[in-house]
Amino acid sequence: MRFRTEVLDKYNVSGNKISSNAYRDLVLPWDTPVAALFDQSTFSRKEFTRQELYSPSGSGNNSTDTAVKAAVAAVKADPLAPSVWKHIENLLDTVDPVTRWREAHPGLAGTEEGDCVKVLIKETVEAVKDGQAKIDLGNLSVGMGLKTVVLMVKGK
Repeated sequence: MRFRTEVLDKYNVSGNKISSNAYRDLVLPWDTPVAALFDQSTFSRKEFTRQELYSPSGSGNNSTDTAVKAAVAAVKADPLAPSVWKHIENLLDTVDPVTRWREAHPGLAGTEEGDCVKVLIKETVEAVKDGQAKIDLGNLSVGMGLKTVVLMVKGK
């Protein structure tokens, strides 16, 4: 949480905030000057979990689900394994505010001592090693950015 509030918040743009809230705060067409072009009664919102999205039958039998289960098993087996932390680092490397932070701090970006993601990973690994933190990394890696929201509305 501190990473987001103290490091990344000022590099969030409105689009990041809207998407992190699953588009609940998105301005919809009937709240704009083009309202007459849309039929509000046809509005539909559907949220899909990773399993619903990749497993039409809900069975969870697919390569994506298998990879996630393997990652969770690896975390449970050794939460300090470098491969676990590299996976989390790779996920965080794709976050837009991280990219903007790195653009604003080119001298620190990518360095072990100053890059925001590398520092977060290092501090978290140390906290886990010292017993100061117990983190369910399986839930963290499974839950990061894995919801899809579809909004539909019919034009008039």
